[in-house]
Amino acid sequence: MLLKIIFAISCTSLATSSSTSADQNAQLFKSSLNQAPIFVQGTLEISLNSQASIESQNSPESSLSFLQQDEASSESSSETSTESSSESSTDETNPLDRDTDDHQLPEDSDDGGDEYSGGDTDYILATSFTDNEEGTGKVWLIPMKSEEDSSYEILGGLEKPVGVCFDINNNFMYVADAGFGSDTGYIYQYEISWDEENSFSLSRNIYAVVYEGESPYDCKVDIYGNLYFVDSVTNQINAISYTDLYSGSKNQQYTLYQADETNTDISAPCSLDLYKSEGIYFVNNENFDTSGTVNYAIINSTSINYNDIQQCAIHDVAPWGVTYSEDDKVFYSLDSGEVQGFDIENAANSFVKVSKLSEPRGLCYGDGKVYIADHYDGKIYKVSDSDEEETPSVIINLQGVYAVFCVNEGDFARAIVVVWVALISYLII
Repeated sequence: MLLKIIFAISCTSLATSSSTSADQNAQLFKSSLNQAPIFVQGTLEISLNSQASIESQNSPESSLSFLQQDEASSESSSETSTESSSESSTDETNPLDRDTDDHQLPEDSDDGGDEYSGGDTDYILATSFTDNEEGTGKVWLIPMKSEEDSSYEILGGLEKPVGVCFDINNNFMYVADAGFGSDTGYIYQYEISWDEENSFSLSRNIYAVVYEGESPYDCKVDIYGNLYFVDSVTNQINAISYTDLYSGSKNQQYTLYQADETNTDISAPCSLDLYKSEGIYFVNNENFDTSGTVNYAIINSTSINYNDIQQCAIHDVAPWGVTYSEDDKVFYSLDSGEVQGFDIENAANSFVKVSKLSEPRGLCYGDGKVYIADHYDGKIYKVSDSDEEETPSVIINLQGVYAVFCVNEGDFARAIVVVWVALISYLII
């Protein structure tokens, strides 16, 4: 009888996995389907369709080029973007060709999807570039279940890709390219076909520019598919609704927080991580000793700077990366070569996780491990997510590596295991 009760509870927990309601999400983000989508079409020389095809190539060269539509084409796209793909599968004015009639938006579901931090780690996405050299930016794929340590280039021709993330619920990959000049920053969106066992590839050779501006420096996606990003020049924390992301609209961001006379807790933010799709941990790269090295901000907001920002850690050296672990710890990298951390319930309970790295930058978490990108040494390290200091182990050498993101299977995979174990026990009894 006890196991029958456990089974019932496990099934119920699947239906109520999210603590953030869809109503709150819908209130925050307004649909912008009346805006003219701006599409960008690109040609990529590489599209990895299976593990077999991946293994047959050894870091091949790839190029990234795009041609933006003119205003007339964009207006035409706005009129045709709501047509079913079955009616016009080759519509040149809408190269994304996404069905906006039948597609169910994540905010239509009370539960949303899975948190990207949960489940087994299948792949690691990493970016790299050579400092002050244009066109050297790349995105790499590192299979974590492969018997051999290997990496494969899936995108090239970028400028300064300092952020990358993947929406595990909707199969979109986003790359934040800060560029090398003023107003040269972009966030690109790519459609991905992925399989936990053996493939992660570009679905099509087209992509969208969802943001063009000063200097986007990192991005993450919540369980509803909404994108959050920081801009280190405008000193803003912004969000883009999944509605606008799905339609391919450009620059439809909503500003959650920005620096002004009353809000001095944002100063050149350069990295962020989501906490259970409820809040954001971010790091300031300037004035970090007064504005806060690691800060926390609530996502849901009715206006700019509506909520107060909480300072969690303050140092006299610049931070670069930050990540949250399922063990309720926050880790961040510093210019001193250290990776430090603190407990979420008590930020004063801080610790040094790793010391004596050369230039630690991006961090990510997956399956009890914290991964660290060392830009100078060109290495990706891993450590456990405990609060004890340890010597990191190298998982791969990757010249100029900067940002890293764990492609995890999500919380749902673990929930399924619990349900199946309870079901089997139920049937046996």
